[in-house]
Amino acid sequence: MPNSKIYYRIITTVIIVLILFLGAFREKIIIILNNLLLTNVDDYEVPWLSNFINSYGSTKTVRQWISHYIIFYSLYLSCHFILINMVFRNHTRVRLWVNFGLGALLSVLILGKIIFGVLNVTILEEYFSFAFHKLIALPFLLLAIEGGMSFYKIIDDRTI
Repeated sequence: MPNSKIYYRIITTVIIVLILFLGAFREKIIIILNNLLLTNVDDYEVPWLSNFINSYGSTKTVRQWISHYIIFYSLYLSCHFILINMVFRNHTRVRLWVNFGLGALLSVLILGKIIFGVLNVTILEEYFSFAFHKLIALPFLLLAIEGGMSFYKIIDDRTI
């Protein structure tokens, strides 16, 4: 099956381009997703979700929160997991450990934010939130390739 390698490379390239595109234009894509939500979720009463969002001092509406955290981050992280599975398709053990590592890191950051938010330990809640957004701000692929620290230094120098 010589054509299967070509399809595999094309799909891998598309996933890499999609990850880079989503990472580079994150805010603009979130605004577009927010505008594309067909129903105005803000008009419906969802008190538990509104209370959950407001408990973190967030000024986002329910629609903004859904487009940001549920739609965009799910798509973005799914692309990363697909890419990991495609890159390490012949190395099952490595693939499982990399998927496990990324999943564990994200779980710790999300659970840390939720737990410390519920306990009103704002400094730790803000730390976990900051770490999550710093990790997600860059494509995980670039973070892994470049070693992380050099990229974070460049971004911190630009944002300050």
